[in-house]
Amino acid sequence: MEGILSVELVRIKEVEVIKFFDMYDLLVKKGPGKAVSSRGTNYRIIAENGCIIAFPRKSRITIHNDCWGKNLTCQGTRAGGIYNGPYSIYDWYNMMK
Repeated sequence: MEGILSVELVRIKEVEVIKFFDMYDLLVKKGPGKAVSSRGTNYRIIAENGCIIAFPRKSRITIHNDCWGKNLTCQGTRAGGIYNGPYSIYDWYNMMK
């Protein structure tokens, strides 16, 4: 029909904001954590010396409170894979809490 506009309502999923220190504490208690990036990289994730450290294949990504949840760490290392993949660190958190 000409002149009729179709409107689709989309329900937006509420996302719980997980704080750095909540994640850190859970990693200490129940870690190591796990995440899988959208490219299939598996990360083992631990809490150590006030930092969250993710281990992809052969490197390490150190995440501090001030760069938690950002795609780049304060050292300039890419970290988006642990947050955005099909099994993110947030998924691990929600399964373990």
